[in-house]
Amino acid sequence: MLKRFSRIAAYGTALCLLAVPAGAATLRYGGTTPPLTMDPHATNDFVTASLVRQVYDSLVGLADDMSIEPGIATEWTYQGSNTWRFKLRTGIKFHDGRVLSSADVKYTLDLVFSSDFAKSASFYEGEGANKRSLIQSVEAPDARTIIVKLTKPWVGLLSNLVPVPIIMYLIGESMASIVVGCLLLVVWGFFAILVGLATALWTMKAIVVAMTRNLPARESLHEARRLIRLEPGAHFAVAFIMLVIWFGGTALIGMFSGFASIGHATPLAIFTAPLHLALSLLNAIFSAGVESWFLASFISMES
Repeated sequence: MLKRFSRIAAYGTALCLLAVPAGAATLRYGGTTPPLTMDPHATNDFVTASLVRQVYDSLVGLADDMSIEPGIATEWTYQGSNTWRFKLRTGIKFHDGRVLSSADVKYTLDLVFSSDFAKSASFYEGEGANKRSLIQSVEAPDARTIIVKLTKPWVGLLSNLVPVPIIMYLIGESMASIVVGCLLLVVWGFFAILVGLATALWTMKAIVVAMTRNLPARESLHEARRLIRLEPGAHFAVAFIMLVIWFGGTALIGMFSGFASIGHATPLAIFTAPLHLALSLLNAIFSAGVESWFLASFISMES
């Protein structure tokens, strides 16, 4: 029953999510090797980069003759004093239709220049205690302009910007959309849990009615609904307590099972595989025990 409840809750959540219209078409990618990550800045792996380049664009690109060509920036000029000015292309839009601006470029460059991403290493010199950033600051004086100030003269800025994809600035109105989306997901999840709990409660009560009163299925369902309406508080309290016990127990067993799974791809598998099997059996026994306890509680309410 409890497994059936978890499936009902999962299906309910999935259906709720499917009811939300998608904002973009599906991207299908075919390759012999999967990407290491979908984080565009986390790795310099060639396979990952080949996929990321189909999704993101950079401030500048690399032409066939290895010269720097326009990307998001249509032009760039060196203004002296270790300062570069980039003029951004107009009309570029993200997947949700929002127009790209200098705030997105500044956010991306600040993130890469101040982090330890794989793509960040090119913007530093030295190692250990002597490691120093080559970037002093990134400024966005208007929506179409980016100014990058260096700490010293450096000819490698443009070429090292080629593999840095520009991502969306997720603050402000975008962050508000994310918060609203998360709240809606919580509401849908809560609704799915309530539907699953009510369905499980009604089903188990009908089973008890059929067992104790020897009624056919249809009459048992009608009688179960009538009895639950007479004492909704008591019935839902029993169901909620059983649910908490089941979730807590299975989560604890699942945690140990996860630890046991760590050694599956090592010589330790000779020890962890039997342990994992034993924990799976324990989880099945525990679930059956809670379900029996659930039935016994409803039977006692009939007496």
